[in-house]
Amino acid sequence: MDYLSTWELVLCIAAAALGGWATALVGTGGLITIPVYLLCGIPPFFVLGTNKAVLVAGISQSAWKYARVGMVRWDFLKKAALPGLLLPTAASWAALQMEGADWAAVIAVVVLLATLSSWPAERSWQQRLQLPQKSRGPVFVVLWLYDGFAGPLSGALFFLGLNKTHGQDRPEDVRLDLGTSRWLQFISVLGSSTLMVWRGQVLWELFFYLAAASILGNLAGAQMGSHLNPKAIRWVLFGFCLASSLSLLAKL
Repeated sequence: MDYLSTWELVLCIAAAALGGWATALVGTGGLITIPVYLLCGIPPFFVLGTNKAVLVAGISQSAWKYARVGMVRWDFLKKAALPGLLLPTAASWAALQMEGADWAAVIAVVVLLATLSSWPAERSWQQRLQLPQKSRGPVFVVLWLYDGFAGPLSGALFFLGLNKTHGQDRPEDVRLDLGTSRWLQFISVLGSSTLMVWRGQVLWELFFYLAAASILGNLAGAQMGSHLNPKAIRWVLFGFCLASSLSLLAKL
């Protein structure tokens, strides 16, 4: 691969593995992978397309693992499948109408804002917020469009979208919301990646390295999720993502 040095290739593979692990645990893998791919000089829309295709391979593993242990709301997924495919695809098409440099600049700001919104301190706004159940439809329309256009933090936002629209705070729903959010993310990236493949925006010679790393990361994250301290995980990921987003902004 002429456009990547050996160290850049290693960095991208490491980011894909860490991003897969983060996606399975807390849905924040794009905050890690997208800045690293851009910083390594991969053209912006190839970053978007390759990342979406890699996520299909990686998230399928954690989604399947959560399904096997009964952590999925199939009734909700049946209603969400079609808009979950079409809306992100439309948003990805809209992104492709922009100049690559402009999209990369938007992503730099989005990644920084998404990183700051994932602040892992106790008593944060995410923990206090609760929305009425009837708001679930509009909330997910926005989230699907965001995931197709950009994607960083979308897995965590899918989880919050489910968890905060029950109409009441029910701790017993957390496990189901986690597994269902992975399926929502999988359906979303499946639609977007199909468009990206059709438009030729996937670097296939890089894809297989990154997909293998992402699959391993997702499997490890889904396996380790129940044994690790969630608070420590959130702080480590927040620090890494903040450093990546600031580096990306500095490059603009």
